[in-house]
Amino acid sequence: MLQSLEAGPLRMTGSAAFQDAAVSARLARAGRGLRRGTLLAAITLLGFVLPALAALAWLAPSRPLCTRRLSSRASSAGCRAIPSDAEMSELQRRVAEVKRRPIVPLLVIDSMLPGQRLKFQSGELELEQLLDRQTLKAQVGVIGAQRNGAPLMVGVTATLHLLARGHWELRGHRCFRVLGPADVPHDGIAGISYATVELCEDVVEEGDLQLAETLTLLVQEWRTLVEKSKFERFEGQIRQVLEDLGPMPPAEEAGDRALWVAALVNPLPGLGVAFEIRPQALLAPTVRERLQVVLDGIRGSIGHVSGTAPLF
Repeated sequence: MLQSLEAGPLRMTGSAAFQDAAVSARLARAGRGLRRGTLLAAITLLGFVLPALAALAWLAPSRPLCTRRLSSRASSAGCRAIPSDAEMSELQRRVAEVKRRPIVPLLVIDSMLPGQRLKFQSGELELEQLLDRQTLKAQVGVIGAQRNGAPLMVGVTATLHLLARGHWELRGHRCFRVLGPADVPHDGIAGISYATVELCEDVVEEGDLQLAETLTLLVQEWRTLVEKSKFERFEGQIRQVLEDLGPMPPAEEAGDRALWVAALVNPLPGLGVAFEIRPQALLAPTVRERLQVVLDGIRGSIGHVSGTAPLF
């Protein structure tokens, strides 16, 4: 109707009164068309706007967000406070605590240390169910057992890798202490034990650095003796072990250095040149005690390999 009204001028065909009446009638018809068009447009627009408003109302918080920082105690009614710096710090601490105390599936196989590789065979279906279908790997916790069969409460996080049907490999990462059993997670596997563990965080004291530094020359002496002997199970075993372990940590990281040396002296598969010190190194409550375990172990192994003080 608006287009017919604007298409051209009105034709004057009679008296002024008749013309006025004709004009009024056409304007009235045009007005009714405009109103109907406007109403239809408004209804169409509301069809888009109302759902959008409803979605925004559902997504938006029920209370306005404050634009100033308030502590939880000072939050005003009807205003959702932005966390203060102290509250954000506490939140970050709790997140870090959760990461430091993860829940892991536990495998009781053998004592392992960070960097070590352990190959084994198993046809248990539960292990396959743990795997990521794309990488054929899973993150697990590995612990050993005591002589009486009871599991040790220390171990390492490890990557479990399916090499072939029934053939597996574990690669150790970080040491931990078992805090206690945990419920099977919603994505967990029935038949696998889960536990909450605490990742190790060493506290290195000043005296620990001196002990850690003495390990450098001892490792060089031990390696020279072993590689010249026939204790290796296959040629180049020590070189392969060193490739797995990577470079020896610096003395400033005395706890990690002690674990590195223990993994060298007690490799997997074993050399048979030293007493088993891996469980004791993991169980040591302090860096100083761990260093002492490792120092005794490598010195005893040097005496055995050199023939000056056979261990067995």
